[in-house]
Amino acid sequence: MIFGLKRHTCPQCGYRFSLRERARFSDALGLSRRAASCPGCGTDLIWAKWPWRLLYLGVLGLTLAIITLRFALTATEYTDAIVLAVELPLIAMILGSAYRLRLVPAMDQASGQG
Repeated sequence: MIFGLKRHTCPQCGYRFSLRERARFSDALGLSRRAASCPGCGTDLIWAKWPWRLLYLGVLGLTLAIITLRFALTATEYTDAIVLAVELPLIAMILGSAYRLRLVPAMDQASGQG
C-alpha cells in the first residue's frame, strides 16, 4: 500500500480519491476547507480541522520566516544556524500535520469532534 493512501479514502465506503477529486475539498487557493460529497456513497466529507489549520499555519510561518530572516539578517557565521533553528520546527509541523490530514464526515466537524 502506498504511504498515506488510506488517509485519502472515504471513511464510510473506502472510495479512493484522486488528486483532482481531493481538490474539491478546498477553495480555489486551497486556503479554506469545504465539504464535498463522496461519489461512492454520497456522504459529505471535509478535511479534519486541526491538521488542516496546523498545515497552513506552518506554511505561512515558514514563508514569513524565510522572507524575514533571509533578508533581515546580515551575513555572519551564525546566520545559517539561526535560520535553520527557526525553519526546522516549522518544517516538522508541516510534515506532521500533512501526515495527520484526513477526510472526516462533515457532520463530525459541525458537532465539534475531530
